[in-house]
Amino acid sequence: MTSQAGMTTHQPEDKRSSELHLRASITYGKRRAHGAPFSVSPDLAHVSAVLVTDTMDNTIKLINSTFPGGILQVRGHTDATGSASGNQALSERRAAAARQYLLDHAVDATEVTAVGLGSSRPIAEEANPDGSPDPEGQSFNRRVEIVLRLPAS
Repeated sequence: MTSQAGMTTHQPEDKRSSELHLRASITYGKRRAHGAPFSVSPDLAHVSAVLVTDTMDNTIKLINSTFPGGILQVRGHTDATGSASGNQALSERRAAAARQYLLDHAVDATEVTAVGLGSSRPIAEEANPDGSPDPEGQSFNRRVEIVLRLPAS
């Protein structure tokens, strides 16, 4: 595992695997990113404006310099608050916004797709032991992940 400017890459344990998961610090909601507060407008047209630009730019630099020509899948996630259909739609828009950012900023990839996964793959508990909501856990689940499939060598 390596870390670079707020971004962590997880290389596969099995060297035969050709997938690399890039987990950038792109979260949604009233959170802090690189020391600066940011928040999401309820108007989803502004989702792309709240991407953590320097993290996305570092992701693009890493892909272009180290893994050019790969196949990228951008995965959007939500917390479990709200309806399943609403979360699915939100995660799809989140992934599409990140995908468009990558394309607009010249990521070197042969294919870039976006998929929304709703709240189906949480990485944090969203409730405290007493059953009350855990806003921090919820914020970790509102995220975008970039999965890079390396070109066959």
